[in-house]
Amino acid sequence: MSATGHPQHDQLNPDELVVEINHGTEAQDVIAAAKAGLQQHGAENDFHYTQTPLSIAFRAPSSPSPFPSEPAPPGPVLAALVGTYEVNYLHIHLLHISSALRLHGLGTRLMQTAEREARAKGCAGIYLDTFGFQARGFYEGLGYEVWGQLEGWKRGKDEEIEETRYFLRKMLK
Repeated sequence: MSATGHPQHDQLNPDELVVEINHGTEAQDVIAAAKAGLQQHGAENDFHYTQTPLSIAFRAPSSPSPFPSEPAPPGPVLAALVGTYEVNYLHIHLLHISSALRLHGLGTRLMQTAEREARAKGCAGIYLDTFGFQARGFYEGLGYEVWGQLEGWKRGKDEEIEETRYFLRKMLK
């Protein structure tokens, strides 16, 4: 059996493979194949990689439904945190607070809620990234520490301003 796990692939010549590149589009079959391959490889090495989404949101109050028999539609999301539980860590991908609601403690409340949820799931820690012009100080104030950085990120396509992307973590155990 071949490395792909398919007997029909035993005779494939790597130089004959076709390259497919996607920019700005989701290639769901490619993503699914990569995840399945990584999960199989992990299982073969007694490492079981799992991903479970997490979202936490503050919404505006909903308007009453014009139809009494139907539930009111949810109000718009005004602050949100989006992440993924990955094995025994929580990876926070996005944290956004509407500009009119910034500096009112919603970011702290979202992060505290995420930390509580991560602890309840048995996570060892939380990790995330942010740019220098964003929220590094905010996260450090919540006990996160910088564990890596990438320099030279351009703010725009033609701008000369460069930013640093910081990777932060907080251990929970």
